[in-house]
Amino acid sequence: MGKESKRRRVESAIDSDKEKQQKDKPTTRDETYIQIPADGDCFYTGIVRAMNDDSLTVSKLRCMVADRLNEDHFSALQAAAMVSPREYKFMRRCRSLQQLKELQKVEGSVAGSRMCVWADWTQIQLLADALNIFILIKDAQQDFHMTVRPESCESVDSKSLAGFVHLIRIDACHYNLYECNNNSLFSWEMLKETDLLNLFSLKTEK
Repeated sequence: MGKESKRRRVESAIDSDKEKQQKDKPTTRDETYIQIPADGDCFYTGIVRAMNDDSLTVSKLRCMVADRLNEDHFSALQAAAMVSPREYKFMRRCRSLQQLKELQKVEGSVAGSRMCVWADWTQIQLLADALNIFILIKDAQQDFHMTVRPESCESVDSKSLAGFVHLIRIDACHYNLYECNNNSLFSWEMLKETDLLNLFSLKTEK
């Protein structure tokens, strides 16, 4: 798929999702999905923008994930590559955990989108753990919602939680960032002002 064709598909999916949200529940909130470049770093770029922290970069987030990869992750990705070789073809270049760690650090915006590791559930979970954030993912084409919770978090309203980030997934691989009233990183109280609590069935644990 060419870049222009993919751009139009991304825009169409976002517009369709916006229309559905407005139809389901009219709102005066300023909500949008920020388009992220499809360069292989889209997930990391979205998280960097959401965190609004000058010390965080795509390179730093990739390194955070690389540092947390272990032999269990490597084995799981090897197994995934056997089932879905096209989706995990980067594993052809990884014969060891160390090679996977080094490839994980490569930025798509620098080396090219096909020369880096795109974010899958392993990377997403590891980054949620590293940043202590909930990552809420909605698929634009399918009725699919996924809540990625940091393993150390005991409750959605925990005081130690850094916040919540919502991303929309397009074509099963590209991510754009949700923004509401100029915010993309939400506290539990801020989240109550959006539709995300109901969309992802989030509630406090008694």
